[in-house]
Amino acid sequence: MPLSDYPEDEIVAEAFRILRERRRSAKPKNLKPCPKCGKLFGVREMRIHIPRCELKEGI
Repeated sequence: MPLSDYPEDEIVAEAFRILRERRRSAKPKNLKPCPKCGKLFGVREMRIHIPRCELKEGI
């Protein structure tokens, strides 16, 4: 059945459904340990945490 046989609103609805599924299945965060205290953080959280971390490096 050619694509032109389907109503346009059904095609658009299906396209948005697929996009929503892709957004829901986002990649899990890549957590890395803080070099000072060892707690796990994502990249953005690590940038905020490191200047505030009060423990000595390498603990």
